[in-house]
Amino acid sequence: MSNKHILIFCQSPKDLKYILDIYEKNIEVGNRCSVIVREVTGVFQFIKTLNLDLVSLVFMNTFSMKAPTGIFKQLQEAKSIIRECNKFNYDDIYFFSNLFDVSTPYIIKRINSTNVYFYDHFKHEHCIVSHKRLVENIRAILIRCVFSLKTSVVDDTRLLRIDVDDFVTEKLSPEDVSVEARYMLKPQFSNIKSILFLDSNDYLDEMLPDADQYFDDFYKLFTSLGYNVVVKGHPRLGLSEYINNYDCDILEASIPSEFIDISNFEYIFSVCSASIVSFPNNISFSLIGYFEVINEGFYTTYLKSLGMADSQFISDKKEMARIFNL
Repeated sequence: MSNKHILIFCQSPKDLKYILDIYEKNIEVGNRCSVIVREVTGVFQFIKTLNLDLVSLVFMNTFSMKAPTGIFKQLQEAKSIIRECNKFNYDDIYFFSNLFDVSTPYIIKRINSTNVYFYDHFKHEHCIVSHKRLVENIRAILIRCVFSLKTSVVDDTRLLRIDVDDFVTEKLSPEDVSVEARYMLKPQFSNIKSILFLDSNDYLDEMLPDADQYFDDFYKLFTSLGYNVVVKGHPRLGLSEYINNYDCDILEASIPSEFIDISNFEYIFSVCSASIVSFPNNISFSLIGYFEVINEGFYTTYLKSLGMADSQFISDKKEMARIFNL
């Protein structure tokens, strides 16, 4: 039997099924595991409900780094996590993304470990370019100096990428893993003919100022066809307030989308939620065009980079009618 201590960083809800796979395999051979959850309180709460046998489960706050004050707040939070981590020695560390997140690589470089594995299931290396905009250059220079990290920007999506090659032992390219049945939630509704709407609470970012009006059209269309509309909020941002005005069944926002048994849903919709890529292409659709999202091209490019096909984007009411034979 082995007796290693494994540290796993959860940087996104999409990481969770891989985390549980790593956890199961290590617990089976007698290893111990700890998990650090970045930013998403819903995922942190969801992991708690699983009653995993963990040495420690730690939550890491995040701050907007558009202004210098946010960058320095994030640095202080990272240092706090480092102090917590240095109570232990780790044999293996796993993390999942080199996008957005500057805290995780900063922490990993400063704690005791033998091996560091980059579980690269996002795969954005093929589209890396240098900084193009002045504000991004300035921000990147400040982040590089404060966190001692090299950065670049991913082409049209404008995502900040962190160079992790200097501390990664091995870069892994895992095949997709299935969530074990005991972790899955199967919603039970009286109306079997149901659709699922993944709400990102985009209203908060002012990227979708008329979201309530577009949802009203969407809701009335599908309820008129006899569908029960089920809504799940964002794990971090929760549910849009206007959803409360409708007779919808609500799924707990903290449940990661990948852990929902979708056998009772005929179709799944979202506006900008990246979770939509977790579901089969033939039943999942993005309503970016239908909802007239501000900066539609940015979010369309981002979702396509995660694997969505052109046929999954519904641009307007005519296309909605064509796809669903209305």
